[in-house]
Amino acid sequence: MRLCLIFWLWLIINICKIKSQYIRLSTVNCSELSAIGTSIIQLLDILPSSNWEFSFLTQTLIKSYFLLDDLKGTIIVKNLLDRENLCRLNLCSCLNQCLIKLEINAISDIYSYILSLPILIYDENDNYCYFLNDIYYINITENIQLNTRIILPIAYDPDLPPNNIQSYYLLENNNKEFYFDNQLPPSIIIIEQLDRELKEKYYFDYCAYEGIYEKQRSCCMKIILIITDINDNSAKFQYDQQLPLILNLSELTPINTELIQMKAFDPDYGHNGQIIYTFSKWTLNDKTINQLFYLNSHNGSIILLKQLDYEQRNNYELQIQAIDLGLNAIPTYTTVIIQVIDENDCIPEIFIFTPTDVQLINNSSIYIMENITINTALLYLTVSDCDTGDNGYVTVELICSNSIIELEKVNNNTFILITKINFDREQKSSYSFSLYIYDHGKPNNSLKKTFDLYLIDINDCFPYFNNSINNSFIIDENNQENIIIHTFQVYDND
Repeated sequence: MRLCLIFWLWLIINICKIKSQYIRLSTVNCSELSAIGTSIIQLLDILPSSNWEFSFLTQTLIKSYFLLDDLKGTIIVKNLLDRENLCRLNLCSCLNQCLIKLEINAISDIYSYILSLPILIYDENDNYCYFLNDIYYINITENIQLNTRIILPIAYDPDLPPNNIQSYYLLENNNKEFYFDNQLPPSIIIIEQLDRELKEKYYFDYCAYEGIYEKQRSCCMKIILIITDINDNSAKFQYDQQLPLILNLSELTPINTELIQMKAFDPDYGHNGQIIYTFSKWTLNDKTINQLFYLNSHNGSIILLKQLDYEQRNNYELQIQAIDLGLNAIPTYTTVIIQVIDENDCIPEIFIFTPTDVQLINNSSIYIMENITINTALLYLTVSDCDTGDNGYVTVELICSNSIIELEKVNNNTFILITKINFDREQKSSYSFSLYIYDHGKPNNSLKKTFDLYLIDINDCFPYFNNSINNSFIIDENNQENIIIHTFQVYDND
């Protein structure tokens, strides 16, 4: 019995020593070409000396790219950290730095930390530039106006600057009729009148250069410029063709909505003035655009075919081609950029973690010892919302009829529930409380999660008789054996 009491006293003293703290570590830089098995950080080198145990708190897909030694705290690369693949999976931004964050639970017999580790995946020049086609044909009429600008196709490279496309060139452009402008978008400008009877075709080697100067690489394509006979008027859009038309569109826009009519005009008569509308070859190569948008070939109306989703993609660039039905017609292009407006269509999510001395069953029932001390952490909470702005800003509120616990905010999406009273199971053995989680969109999305808190009994009560009166008994001699003289009742509230 005495050994048992000594053990429980030792356990209580050690539980009281545990401290909970949230620590944001310095950002670790990591190349996207880091080999599997590369060590990112050694947590034991930055924590106080103790018998640590480590585990990931992060529950997103990014956790699968790293391994954590649960005793040494070494984090190593488990899968290739391809920045472009992380972008496609929406695990980091494709427009700027690829910054990811790991959260690690670090627990010893005297410390309990939540470690936030930002990791910057910096870009390497690991992708080659490319054109969508090896040969690009351009048809122009012989009476094309001087200073006409012919936009050339662009090359693609998913790397970030300076590892992506830096410049464009025409190799050995000895044609005096053309001037090459390598400013974006690259183009050929007609500077002398063309004559199909003198020359019908022009050939160009068109190259894009990517990467820094010392390690510059290139990709090239053939451009064949075909001079055709005149249908001397081409279609013109009513909007300025030099500037893209920007449409801001809610992601909740109903299917079959007509978004805009891209009207073009051609003063020619008959087939030469009859216009059809199509997406450009560049736009048709984007399969998502073809699944979402329909372009009426007769009137230029753009119709929404499927529901938009801001969280999947927030902008689309549609290049519209207008061309008449006359012989040797010249296509005209304009660009429509559709920017998807985020709506509050995502419900907040909550992820729950517990310290080692707290039992959480079915994510709703909490079991603690009744002698747990004040300000002890019960739960660690992380909330998230895939929307942006106010739609993705989440607030957590504690709903509790008595002040047994308190909700403390660690950062924008991390909270801790701590005890605020000394519990006594003999007075009350269980409690209930709820967490109300909501975003700040209008109208907002919310969820409510209810928990039951149960106290585990310890041997903290003494036995007692049902009364404190001394009893005296008078019995006759010569009684039978085993006769009951009196019955005593003894109680214990444990």
